[in-house]
Amino acid sequence: MRRDESFAVAGHVRVEVEVTAGSVLVRTAASGTVAVSVDTANADDFAIASMGDTVMVRAGRRSRSARVVVECPAGTDVSVRGASVDVAVQGPLGSVRTHTASGDVEVEDVVRLELSTASGDARIGLVRTNVSGTVASGDVRIQRVGGDIEL
Repeated sequence: MRRDESFAVAGHVRVEVEVTAGSVLVRTAASGTVAVSVDTANADDFAIASMGDTVMVRAGRRSRSARVVVECPAGTDVSVRGASVDVAVQGPLGSVRTHTASGDVEVEDVVRLELSTASGDARIGLVRTNVSGTVASGDVRIQRVGGDIEL
């Protein structure tokens, strides 16, 4: 079952995604809109809402694995939390935080990155300022960083 939601936004935007398992893709799209697509057996169990400058996507208690796609304006700040989640961030975005127990993280172009995973590989393109975080088990590859790295 697929569920689609769209929100008109203005100014600086923040997106927060919490899922138990599956994958999260965040990519840049046209300004002025955040579009969310959730593909899972229980899509109606997800809470998808906009409050002020923040769009939130949260899995319900009965939710299992899901594929979440978020399209947002360039420069959006993104936070992704989950147990077993692969995260892909495409396009120029703002500050990005990922916190997963397992799963791979792939980031193209962000202002700042906070990475936390117990098990998973991270492939990072460009971080314009600082990278920080912890990786207990997995490989981390970073192409370019404009500031400090603290891992």
